[in-house]
Amino acid sequence: MMKKTRITPLFACLLALALTCLPMLAGVTTVKVAFDSTATMLMGNTKGLRVEIVEDRGSQGYLLNTGDTLTALIEIARRGDADTVDLGNNRIQINKTLTLQAFDPGAYELPPLRYVTGHGDTVLSNTLTLDVRAVEVDTTKGILPYRPPVAIDTKLLDHLPDKMARYAWLYIAIIVLALLAAIALWLYYRWRKNGKLGPRKKLPPPYDEAKAALARLRSRSLWQHNRVKEYYSGLSDILRRYVERRFGFGAVEMTSSEIAQALGENEEARPAQHLLNNVMQTADLVKFAKMMPVAFENEQAITDAERFVELTKPVEKPKENEAEEKDKDRGKEEVAK
Repeated sequence: MMKKTRITPLFACLLALALTCLPMLAGVTTVKVAFDSTATMLMGNTKGLRVEIVEDRGSQGYLLNTGDTLTALIEIARRGDADTVDLGNNRIQINKTLTLQAFDPGAYELPPLRYVTGHGDTVLSNTLTLDVRAVEVDTTKGILPYRPPVAIDTKLLDHLPDKMARYAWLYIAIIVLALLAAIALWLYYRWRKNGKLGPRKKLPPPYDEAKAALARLRSRSLWQHNRVKEYYSGLSDILRRYVERRFGFGAVEMTSSEIAQALGENEEARPAQHLLNNVMQTADLVKFAKMMPVAFENEQAITDAERFVELTKPVEKPKENEAEEKDKDRGKEEVAK
């Protein structure tokens, strides 16, 4: 028969108390601070303050000292990144360095750092004293003059705002591409206008150009070699260009009837208009109706074209100065007589 074990009330209370306090003892958070060297520094210099926090893993605590000063005269110049070390048994150590700086000499007692644990408890660190010493000044020497400004080598990018300097090469590339595109566009329009990229060649007068073109067309003997359509196309193109340059309207892009109507309103062209009309009508019939004129008609067409150009040749007007000089010469001759 098994013997029953009795648990006394006192033992039960002690066991419950131990179970309650055990996790609390295991989860104690400690915060320690220490200087990275001696506790003294010259005014204006910096001093590193090491912070060591030991806590349970995953506690998610944080420091309450988040400002840029520890006291009214002790500044936090820089906050280093935190470094975590695994201590085992679900414990970690967080190492962090605060860089302190002071500009007034004196002995300063640093207040404890306050750390809030993941359970909401606030833990205080130990306190330290920082001795800030003044810079020794040799009073036996006179006051030295200000040093002249230091010349610094600068580049063009140094004069630009940071945002522009960051993408300076991109802006330069865009500007260069825009300039190249503008040059290419200018060259293209120049080529379209002049037929080549070089300087525009001075054109001969409309009369001289038309006479030379008709002479070249006659010398090719196109209709004699059964190239009638090419012959009349060339004849039409020569007359259209001559009319456009001679009378100043867009004959190249106009129909034959439109050209005839425009010439009918011009006093210089009206007497010879019938010659042009005959040539243009025959050319249209050959090109569009596939008419085959006889040899006499082919020869008559170029003859009418030459007569039209001759009859509409511009008449040069004498210059006023020349007329005045002639009058003066005549006056002198009469006086001499």
